[in-house]
Amino acid sequence: MDTTKRRRYDSTLEFNDDVPKSFNKDKADFFDVFAPIFERNAYWSKRSPVPAFGDASTDVAKVLKFYAFWDAFDSWREFTHEEEYDLEQAESRYEKRYMEKENKRMKAGMYKKEKTRIIGLVTLAYDNDPRIQKMLAEKEEERERAKEAKKQAKDARRLEEQERKQRYKDEEEKKRRDAEEKVQRERDAKQQQKQERLKLHADIKALFLPSLKKGKFDEFYLDMVFEKSSKDSLAT
Repeated sequence: MDTTKRRRYDSTLEFNDDVPKSFNKDKADFFDVFAPIFERNAYWSKRSPVPAFGDASTDVAKVLKFYAFWDAFDSWREFTHEEEYDLEQAESRYEKRYMEKENKRMKAGMYKKEKTRIIGLVTLAYDNDPRIQKMLAEKEEERERAKEAKKQAKDARRLEEQERKQRYKDEEEKKRRDAEEKVQRERDAKQQQKQERLKLHADIKALFLPSLKKGKFDEFYLDMVFEKSSKDSLAT
């Protein structure tokens, strides 16, 4: 009925400590290999209930809780060192404390080895668990999608900026062309007006040519009047 003595006794019974050192999914089924091992070692757990190993359809949240439990696995398993002291032979509490301390020191390597064995089992199972691999693959896909979305957004912003700059450049180019065309139109208009005035001048001179020849008009006077008169008045 003594729990401590019972556990100490159970720890001396034959137990299969074997855990795989590697795993090949092409040669064995993951669940057939690891489920029995975890179920077997769950016997030593101080905490209960121990999460079930589950199967391929187990929700990944439960799978993560399972590995979190085993990552912090707390075992009550006892180990017996061939040179350890029998605490019942202690004659005082001080001697008993010394024996307990020495026993703990001698068995420290055994506990460390047991912890390493469990850690190795958990690590190997986690690294080969198809449910974990699926979760990691989905996360990687999500990261890639987010990365691609970010890249597309960046490309869109860059394209928008390029289009904005091109629009500004086109607008400035149009303003420049419009200004040049305006100047050219004004220049052409002035040239046309000049040509029209010269033609009108020539026409007027031709009109007054008989009078000029008879001396009725002075040509210089006629030119001066022409220069000071508007095109419309001359045309009239």
